[in-house]
This record gives sequence, C-alpha cells and structure tokens, in this order.
Amino acid sequence: MKSVRLRVSSFLGAALRNGMQPGGFTKLFSCLCVFVLLGAAAFNDLTTAVYQSELYNRLTGTWTLGATAANPRLYHNSSLLLPDGSVLTAGGGAPGPVNELNAVLNTAGVPAVAKIISIGPSLPDLIPTSLSYDSPTGLFTSVVKNQGTTATPGGVVVGVAYSVDGAYCTWGAVQGPLAAGASVTIGSDGGPCTIANGTHAITAFADDVDRIVELDKTNNQVSQTITVSGSGQLPDLIPTSLSYNSATDVFTSVVKNQGAAATPTGVVIGVAYSVDGAKCTWGVVQGPLAAGASVTIGSDGGPCAIASGTHTITIFADDVDRIAESNKNNNMLSEQITVP
Repeated sequence: MKSVRLRVSSFLGAALRNGMQPGGFTKLFSCLCVFVLLGAAAFNDLTTAVYQSELYNRLTGTWTLGATAANPRLYHNSSLLLPDGSVLTAGGGAPGPVNELNAVLNTAGVPAVAKIISIGPSLPDLIPTSLSYDSPTGLFTSVVKNQGTTATPGGVVVGVAYSVDGAYCTWGAVQGPLAAGASVTIGSDGGPCTIANGTHAITAFADDVDRIVELDKTNNQVSQTITVSGSGQLPDLIPTSLSYNSATDVFTSVVKNQGAAATPTGVVIGVAYSVDGAKCTWGVVQGPLAAGASVTIGSDGGPCAIASGTHTITIFADDVDRIAESNKNNNMLSEQITVP
C-alpha cells in the first residue's frame, strides 16, 4: 500500500461527486482503488468544506460515497488506513480558517471501505496445496490450486520448481490456463531427483520464474520434511560391453539394469559414446528396462569416424541423468581399441 498527495483537480481526469478542490487527501490502495478524504469546493475554505469521503475504483471508473466525517479536513490533512478497514484522519486547515490539532478514528466507514477494497483487480493466485516425493523413482508430485478470481493466461505454462534442503533439484509444468478455483497435478518434467538417505526439507515453488501476475506472490511455496531410507528400490544401470566397428563407424553397447526395480516407463535409456574423452555420438532405447534385464544400444546419433591409431572409447549410461539410480558411480565403461 502506498500513499500519494496531489492536486485532485488533475487527478485521474474524473469529476468528484462532491466537487472537492485541492486540500483533500488521497490514498492509493493495492486494490487499485483511491480513497479521497474531504477538502473543500474552494481552496482551504471552511464554508465550502466537504465532510463526506469518496472512493474511486480505477477498474470501473466509478466513484462511491464513503463515511461522513465530524471534523473539517482542509489543507495539510492526512489519513491512515488501518488493518481492520477503519480510517484514521488528522490535522487540516493550517494556515487558514481552522487548525485541527486532532485525529479521529472513523469506524463507521469500515463497511464502505472494505467493500471497495474487496473489488480489487481480477487476477489468479497460485498456491501449492500438496507435495510428495517417491524415493524409488526420484519423482516429485505436487498439486497447485488457483484460488484467485480469474484463470491464468492461456498459452502460459504453470510451472513448479522442486528443491531439497534449499537447493533446486528439478521442475514440473503443465500448460495453462488454469481456471479460477481449479487445481492441477504437476510432476517432475525436469527428470528425477535423487535424494540421499536421511531427513530432508523438500519445497515446491509455484510460478518460480514469475511468468504469471497474481493477487499474492507470498503464498507460492509449500515445504515439508521427509525421511529417505535405504529400503527404497531403485534401478542401477551398468554398461557390460562396448565395441566399435571401424568399417561402419558405429558403436554397439550392452547396458544391464542390476538394480532392484525397473527403470521408469516412458523414460528412455540413453548412452553417450566418446573417443579419447570427447563425445562423438549417442544411442538410446525406450524404457522400461526390467530389473536384471539387459539391452543392446547402437549409435542413434549417427556414425563416428575415428582416425587410425590407438584410442580409448567410453560409454556413459544415462549420461543426462534421466533416471534415479541406487548407484551413479558405475555408469561408465572404457575400452582401448586400435583403428587400422
């Protein structure tokens, strides 16, 4: 909330119902409404003093009569909106016909002020209402509700950032709009997030990159404490063989899931192939890969020509970290080859 003091004759280009002239006091509320207090038809003139306040709604361009004051508030008056909607008015008239060295708490005007303030701008308001983490898959799930008065913009995604102990880990998103009053479930579109065993604070931050204008930006986060134990079952990918065909420039590898659970459905199992430490091409197969199963992966990224001589070739399983695993330290295998 911020206050502004200005000449009402130049304010908003709208005619005051009571014909108030400079000497009145205006306050601009966060609802885009303006409370105009008293003044007079002529500058600092007691005989034409206006005792009734008015409220201007910038969204509708209309004035509404407020409460009537007991004291004239002319030049150099002030007002303060209190948390309960009442208005404290003070001073006014100096130098001039009166010198109001007093203040009045206007409680009679509470309903009128509160009514106008409640009009406000029509905006969405996103709040995360639930948050969960599945340690076997490394995936977060959250529910975000729009408790605002209008839908989120069409074509603008509703995004969520997930963090662990204050550090960003992954994200999720759904396509907007999200209707006023509606809720949506959001997953981990940024991939799984492996959390070490122990007790941790996890957080969902709705609209973390500030795509959407909202009524309230202070309620976009929810946090909770979880405990991750070693009993959770996870896959564990290891490359068991690697070969290179210099005639076709194609790599072939075999990757095994030696973990206790299958890789996630709909998540590809990818590998990167490198030569002497430099990535050259890649391969991929569609998941899931069952626990204990193996799969052969080729060079879907195209052939990789290796110059004659001795080289070190390497495969890196799940190189872009799509899959939460029980062990991420065994995903590489290297071989030395000689190309004629």
